[in-house]
Amino acid sequence: MPQQTPIIKKIAIGLVVFVLLVVLSLVVYRFWPDGQTVRENDAFAKPDLLHAPEGMVWVEGGQFEMGTDDATANPEEQPAHPVRVDGFWMMDHEITNKEFAAYLDSTHNADGYKDSMSVRATQLANFPVVNLSWNDALNYCAWAGLRLPTEAEWEFAVKGQQHNQTLASPQWLGNFSTGKIAAVKSYAPNAYQLYDLPGNVWEWCGDFYDAAFHKKYGTEILQSNIYGADNSVDSSNTAPVFRVIKGGSFLSAPNEAVVKRSTARRSANADSGYTDVGFRPVMTTSMWEVKKRLHAAQ
Repeated sequence: MPQQTPIIKKIAIGLVVFVLLVVLSLVVYRFWPDGQTVRENDAFAKPDLLHAPEGMVWVEGGQFEMGTDDATANPEEQPAHPVRVDGFWMMDHEITNKEFAAYLDSTHNADGYKDSMSVRATQLANFPVVNLSWNDALNYCAWAGLRLPTEAEWEFAVKGQQHNQTLASPQWLGNFSTGKIAAVKSYAPNAYQLYDLPGNVWEWCGDFYDAAFHKKYGTEILQSNIYGADNSVDSSNTAPVFRVIKGGSFLSAPNEAVVKRSTARRSANADSGYTDVGFRPVMTTSMWEVKKRLHAAQ
């Protein structure tokens, strides 16, 4: 038995050295610049900015305070809580009549619309398409290989790299309360080069609406890529399914909460269309890679 002791010691020492080498390699991979470059060059983690999707801009992910602790805010906006979102591509403008008409022509689905999309697409080509239900927006996204943004993604993007701000920037105030819809890109973009975010028209998000959504998360625990409520909850409404809309519109009153705070949120019947509600799709890096591969295979 004593003769085996040196062997056991050698094995133990070898295991310790192996563990230390593994730990050291992980530390280097995590913090060393070259290691960071390798991870960021992964096709599904970092976008190819030289080959961006048409009409979309890259929103670098990060952490921010979703919601607000502003005592003057509406209860459904409170409290603030830390959220992290992954990076994503976002359409730099609200989907226009012309773009939606192309979808209808491609799918031969124009019969279900009361007004003539051909007229809107011609005379109001670059205006946001409105009077669409959440389901209509979802169908467009499915056709285009996109999706609707989560409320967290939308709020992250609207804050324009100032991720703890509450008040909407004064440069966008012209988008509100005009009583008249405007063509897309009529006002200055935010720091991400996103136009009419907020303002012009409300925008559909993917999430179910729950007035108590923010209260379900701790104010200190970081949540990642949250996707809203599990179902629609709004005690002030009785319609079966409600989804989140964000951003306010040309019909928003000057003293309305959405004009003052980027955290303002509303519910809208997913089956209904509204004269001041449109949508703006997003896409993940993996979705974009799939689209490029499908295009290359054609």
